Formats: sequence, structure tokens, C-alpha cells
Amino acid sequence: MRIEEAAELLKDMSVTWKAASVEERRAMLGFIFEAIYCDPAEKKLVVLEPKRAFVPLLAGIDFLRENGTKYYMP
Repeated sequence: MRIEEAAELLKDMSVTWKAASVEERRAMLGFIFEAIYCDPAEKKLVVLEPKRAFVPLLAGIDFLRENGTKYYMP
């Protein structure tokens, strides 16, 4: 998948997300991410590990700290 294709898929994701069931939301996240790590005590996302096609999209987000193939939340 090229970056243009990945961006196109994400373009209307907010509309799709609102209408999606929990299972469909899990499937959408599974399409984009290899792994998502949470801190249950803090109730927040800690690390995002995107699939290869989506790495360039996350690389452009200023507040994420990149370390290899993982992106750390502040």
C-alpha cells in the first residue's frame, strides 16, 4: 500500500468510526496498527506501533516521539 492509499483510507475514517460497532472499530485499528499499548492505571495510550504503510502518516505528528517502529505518546 502506498502512502496516498493509506491517507485516502483515513480521510473518511471519523464518519466510519462513529457508525462502527466495537468489533468493527477493533478491525479498523487492526488494519492500521501492529500493536497499541495502554497504561490501564492512567487510562491512556502509551505506544502506537503502526503497520508499515501508515508509518509516514504518524511520522508527521509532532507530539509523538518516534523510536524505531514505535511512537510514544507524551
